[in-house]
Amino acid sequence: MDQVEITAYNASEPEQKGTAQIRRFKPSEITKNVAKTLSLYWSIALFTVLIPGLHFILTPSFFGLGIYLSLKKQKTKLQILSGSVPCPKCKEPVLLKKADFSEGHKVICQNCVTTIKIIF
Repeated sequence: MDQVEITAYNASEPEQKGTAQIRRFKPSEITKNVAKTLSLYWSIALFTVLIPGLHFILTPSFFGLGIYLSLKKQKTKLQILSGSVPCPKCKEPVLLKKADFSEGHKVICQNCVTTIKIIF
């Protein structure tokens, strides 16, 4: 768990600095997360074969969803555990909740409903 400085910005306002606690995933943890996600959705796909009529839609959907979400998990190298940064527009603190971090992580200020992009 690391404490890092983050920057929040939107298109029309100046940047604001804040802090966040993050978790960096090891390559073995990433592989484990990918395998768990893939096995979960493929197990559901296998189970939906037993549902008459709906299996024509559900089975391929869960099969494809498993591949899509596994590839998304493979790209996740960081996880935000908590943090806070002032909103660039209204200057109210925006609390960051636990979430997987991807490039251009977006949050919404609950005070002024502005979409804020978070970078490290």
